[in-house]
Amino acid sequence: MISFLALDIGIVAMADNAGGAAAASLLPVGQAVVTAEYRISFLAPAAGQKLIARGTVLEPGRSLIHTRSDVIAVADGRETLVATGLGSMVPFAMTRRT
Repeated sequence: MISFLALDIGIVAMADNAGGAAAASLLPVGQAVVTAEYRISFLAPAAGQKLIARGTVLEPGRSLIHTRSDVIAVADGRETLVATGLGSMVPFAMTRRT
């Protein structure tokens, strides 16, 4: 049971990171994003040789950037959609602490 939980957490992390990277790609140097809200749906078993996460921006905004993420399992060259997620990312300015 623990191994399934670890795999689920890994898929959520992949999806969240893909959405965050997509959102961050729109920002100028010195800014980053943090996840404000995330929803994920598991659609199929994560069976295969590797997992791929793809993130896209659905709606860029000044205070929230809405994203979609897909996690895909690759088995023998075939891709299967394993999970899809929707996220809201908050952009912020990175500052250096002294």
